Amino acid sequence: MVQGINWNNYSANQIVELKNQGVEVPEKVYKNAQAQISETDAQEVKAESKDDAKVSYNIENTADQKNEAKELRAQMEQEGADLEEIVEKFTEKSNAATQDITAAMQEIQGFVSYISENQTIAEALGSVANDEAAVVMQVVADAENEIQQKQDELDFLNEKIEDGTATESEQNKAEHLGADINKTAGKAQAAISEKTSVAANLNTQMVAVNDNLKEVANKTGKALNDAKDAIEVANETKDVSKELYDKGAKKQKLAMAIASIVGGVGGFFAGKAVSNKLNNDMYANRYNQGKLSSPAEMADANKTAKTTRLIGKGGGALAGAGLGLAIGSMFGASEMKKGQAGIDAASTLNEVSTKTKAVAEKIAEQNNITISEVSVSDAQVADFDAEVSEGDKSMSDNAEKAVVAEAPETVDKSIEEDEDTKKKQPVA
Repeated sequence: MVQGINWNNYSANQIVELKNQGVEVPEKVYKNAQAQISETDAQEVKAESKDDAKVSYNIENTADQKNEAKELRAQMEQEGADLEEIVEKFTEKSNAATQDITAAMQEIQGFVSYISENQTIAEALGSVANDEAAVVMQVVADAENEIQQKQDELDFLNEKIEDGTATESEQNKAEHLGADINKTAGKAQAAISEKTSVAANLNTQMVAVNDNLKEVANKTGKALNDAKDAIEVANETKDVSKELYDKGAKKQKLAMAIASIVGGVGGFFAGKAVSNKLNNDMYANRYNQGKLSSPAEMADANKTAKTTRLIGKGGGALAGAGLGLAIGSMFGASEMKKGQAGIDAASTLNEVSTKTKAVAEKIAEQNNITISEVSVSDAQVADFDAEVSEGDKSMSDNAEKAVVAEAPETVDKSIEEDEDTKKKQPVA
């Protein structure tokens, strides 16, 4: 039988699991566990049979096997939501998840020192339990040694008392021995009884330590599963947001190309019209000033007009194209803005979730190691509790054995002889 296990620290299912793993569980404990759970539950408790099987609070992956993020997108698409609505929903979901995961990360980071503190407490409890158990064992050993000597002598005298050969002095001595044994056992029991409250207090504190480590396991497990789910949300948010961004960018690129061509053409003709008007005004001014009378002056005017037309057409085309690009860039800008916001939200969530997942896994490993080490202290506390119970029982048993035998009944022979004489006398 495994010694030092405090069965009160384990649930009914855990006890059944230990039994299935090959650990020898006290029959009474096992039956009580079976009574607490249904037959169906008992059949569902499965564990691999290993020689070195141990009970630990492993993180259970409670995260749904299905990808809820993908299911949400599919549901929204089925309900007729457009791409922008889906991106807005996932961006909102990612931002909310980032806050939740960040809060979870801050909480579990404090578990590192918390686990260490509980381990220190457990080690101290185990040390006290060891010392107290040694005291109880010494009390019991001293009492039993003294009682055994007196019990041996009492047994010898009881034999004489029972066969009627004991003297009055021996009878009195037997009475004293029985009283002494009861006194010694009572004194030891009183000393042991003082340790009962100590054992109860240590056990209470040990249960608290185990509960604390269980809570760490549960919260760390939840943080880990939430982080895994959040990574899926981040991935889906990134995908759908990039799809919207690319859609907007494509729309913008096409609009800018068309607008720049239309603007350039419009600007060309507008520039041409302006330059023609300027040239007409120039010819008129020069004619009025008498500056077009010679071939040289006419050539200079024509050259100026040509330059003006070139600048007008080219400048108009460039200005029109630029205006067209500015107008075209407005198309798809909303989709690109929303898409970028979703991409940024997904990136932040993925970073936070990935870090939280790594931290949770590390803390879970540390916690399981600590639980294994704390089980040693748990066993020490349980051993002390057992020493108190066994010591008390031992003293009770010794007291019960310290019984003085009763002498056999004696018959008055003179009375028997008188009765015989009467029977032999003749009847008158």
